[in-house]
Amino acid sequence: MKLQKLFTSALRSPTARNVHWSLFGNGMYTVLTFVFFVLIAARTLGPDGFGRFSALVSFIILLAELTDMGIGPSLSRFIPPLLAQKKEQTAQKIIKSGFLFELVVSVALSIGVFLSAPFLSTYLFDGTPASLIRISAIGIGAITLFVFGVFVFSAYQEFQYTALMNTLLALGRVGVAVFLIFFGSFHISSAVVTFILPAFFVWGISFLFLKHNYLRVSVNLTHFLELFSFAKYIAVNKIASAIASRVDVLILIALVDAHASGIYSAAIRITQIYLLAAGSLSAVFAPKFSLYKTVHEAQKFTQKVFLIVMLFLVSVVLLFFIADPFIPILFGSEYIPAVPVFRALLVPISFFILQLPFTGLVVYTLKKPSVVAVAAIVQLIIIVVSNFYLVPYIAIYAPVVGLGLGYASALVILMFGTWYF
Repeated sequence: MKLQKLFTSALRSPTARNVHWSLFGNGMYTVLTFVFFVLIAARTLGPDGFGRFSALVSFIILLAELTDMGIGPSLSRFIPPLLAQKKEQTAQKIIKSGFLFELVVSVALSIGVFLSAPFLSTYLFDGTPASLIRISAIGIGAITLFVFGVFVFSAYQEFQYTALMNTLLALGRVGVAVFLIFFGSFHISSAVVTFILPAFFVWGISFLFLKHNYLRVSVNLTHFLELFSFAKYIAVNKIASAIASRVDVLILIALVDAHASGIYSAAIRITQIYLLAAGSLSAVFAPKFSLYKTVHEAQKFTQKVFLIVMLFLVSVVLLFFIADPFIPILFGSEYIPAVPVFRALLVPISFFILQLPFTGLVVYTLKKPSVVAVAAIVQLIIIVVSNFYLVPYIAIYAPVVGLGLGYASALVILMFGTWYF
């Protein structure tokens, strides 16, 4: 009876509506992204081409996430309390200070990648043309702007617009890809351009739905320092997590070849559904967790989060059993070697899913982002060392072992931090 009441209250709460919007947007994004990467890119480009394309995409997203420096997620720590206090102007100033910081960093990174493209082509991307790497440099800014826009709406708890942005982005990629295939022009270069361009357009469109344009307010150093004082720990977590989640594909293409990277990318592409869902839910839960002052106050809400986690774990078990027919049907017979890799990846993904409630409690309720930073650093060290040491011995299974050990260690640290504080 108690469990039934918990489910009923969870489904009717304002947070539940945010979760529904977030899951809807994430679901649409996941389905359309799946179509773009799997049914279009993987099948059209083949394992070798898909391996190169996946490595470039991982590189773009990695540098975009490094650009964020924890600023985006930290908005959910500051904006909801300021809005509750009717301090809209201050909220906009904090948002703009974060935006200007990310803009400067993304431009600097883009220039650096553009100039170093020949070096990266030789030593990181298995001979991928330098022109493709230069195109990828433009994508750093595009993805940075888009993601920042999503974080702004998340901080305002307007998740219907985050859903709209995610849907439009993925829909734009699929639409452009289908258009190019129709004219026989879909190859690695056009695939990279297709991945990048819609992000610029959707970010611009997002301003139509903002109640207040944060670009119009004036800011000073104080606003940035206030934001960064909290964001610095999130930044450590963000940077470490970004490297940990993207380094595997880049190490495989650098130390093995593009084909191995393609097989592994096919396997991990499906498991990334859970990473997308977890990130989307974290954005929903963050403002709610930030309103509680103690773990005791957040207890009922945490129980609801655990119910969602359990549902995800049930789906993981289901995917394990249907993997054999599932992957060859989606990717084609060339990707049959990805089946056992995918099954093995479900173990570390389970550890990652279990981190969800503890991260919210530690960062936003207990106000101890340093715990998450420590967990992310330990996780990163384990993953990177495991990859470099094991790739020569077990090739595409090395990243699986690294992710398993890394995610498990981070989970233990988060659980201990929640208990300790």
